[in-house]
Amino acid sequence: MTDLSLFIERVAASGLMTAAALKDRLRPIEPTRPDAVDQAARLLIETGDLTPFQVKKLRTGLTKGFFLGRWRLMRPLASGGSSRVMLARDEREGGFVALKVVPPRASEHRQGLDDDHREAILARFRRELEVARRVIHPRIARVFRLESVEGVDFLVMEYIPGVSLEASIAAHGPWKPRRAARYAVDLLPALTALHAVGIIHRDLKPANLMLTPQGHACLLDLGTALVPGLPPLPLDDNGILGTPDYIAPEQIDHPDQVGPTGDLYALGCVLYCLVCGRPPFAGGSPINKIVKHRFDTPLFPEDLEPDFREMLTSLLAKEPHRRPASASALRAQLKAWVQHHPSS
Repeated sequence: MTDLSLFIERVAASGLMTAAALKDRLRPIEPTRPDAVDQAARLLIETGDLTPFQVKKLRTGLTKGFFLGRWRLMRPLASGGSSRVMLARDEREGGFVALKVVPPRASEHRQGLDDDHREAILARFRRELEVARRVIHPRIARVFRLESVEGVDFLVMEYIPGVSLEASIAAHGPWKPRRAARYAVDLLPALTALHAVGIIHRDLKPANLMLTPQGHACLLDLGTALVPGLPPLPLDDNGILGTPDYIAPEQIDHPDQVGPTGDLYALGCVLYCLVCGRPPFAGGSPINKIVKHRFDTPLFPEDLEPDFREMLTSLLAKEPHRRPASASALRAQLKAWVQHHPSS
């Protein structure tokens, strides 16, 4: 059996293509060539039959794990300690979705999560689903349902093309203040919609904010949101709920009492990161960052426009009552600033 024949067997066994379709597609490939598998893989990627992610897995010998129920897994979108997000194609209805997948249970044969950890993640998934039922907004990624297939639990979510703000900063560096302000103006109606029904995001950060190809904002990941009527979530290993780089001082001690201005503080941290290329209190341990959010004043670049710095200073005030009163009030303030600074 040639290497190409083995590769074809694996593809057919995976269910990604039928043997007949493979044979037809790979007809131009000479099977005895030393680089036949490379040629075949390149051709199948170019024709859109397979993705680079799928080919890489197949070439390591894997023939399973390419589907979750009716969804074909195309490529990873993001991953973290508690879940991974995959781009998937709906084989029944067509179109693409994002699947947020819980890692498997630990067993004697594989690493994974214990039951308590898995249940904590699922509680956040159910919270995301509940928020999606209460608030529908074009700047918030939709969550369709929670599924379980052969012991694998996952959320089926709207796929938002584009890049996260985190990825944008990493690839291209800081933004101009006007661009950052315009992004916030586009995003803030989503926060207004959440706050109107008593929902506080509690984890605004560049990794949870998308920039679409059309230049729009989109808000992701409401798994840590404060939602009226839902029970409290457990704190993390640092004794907080949220991300140390972007957490409001009052959320550190009282995560279930934080109000809308807590989200505005976090958005102030995001805007600071966008224009400076780093969070307000970068570096150090999570505990050091928490202390700085309580007591320190961030340093601003000398060339930052004074009135934009003033808005950031207001957003990053330690006392909630010193910040803008609401997301809509902040939006009006930023919108006016953008109009008066056409070239910033």
